[in-house]
Amino acid sequence: KLEWVGFDNFWLFFNDPVFLNAIRNTVLYNLFFMVTGTVISLIIALVINEITNRKLAKFYHSCMLLPYFLSWVVFSYVVFAFLGLENGFINNSIIVPLGLKEISFYWEPKYWPFILFLVNTIKGAAYGSILYLSAIVSLEPEYFELARIYGASKWQQITKITLPLISN
Repeated sequence: KLEWVGFDNFWLFFNDPVFLNAIRNTVLYNLFFMVTGTVISLIIALVINEITNRKLAKFYHSCMLLPYFLSWVVFSYVVFAFLGLENGFINNSIIVPLGLKEISFYWEPKYWPFILFLVNTIKGAAYGSILYLSAIVSLEPEYFELARIYGASKWQQITKITLPLISN
């Protein structure tokens, strides 16, 4: 028969010396992911909107959405297939043929901030871009026609028309 421990596990967790470090890392990583995810999603939406061939734009966006629909378990295995030490694509196809020593991405802590950033960005940025893309597509085309008549470049159209109108 198992004995009821009540909230002893919470007491152990909150009194652990690494508790504050874990909370700090969690909060900082999530703030970083929110900011960079928003910026990258916006950039993806702007780039997809500028592709003139609509079928090609839909194809690219669909391909970028694929990681979002994979479970985290499957997606982490795909990442491991790229970053693994013995059978990883990056080590076997890029680093070793260049004559460099294999890199142990998974066992060295210095690589994990980059791995977490890339995995989070690849998995979620295209899905986040759907909202921005729908806002951009709904803008009145007359604004952009008038800007072209007055000689505005694409960059000026994006910074002076698109971004201010979708910022709400």
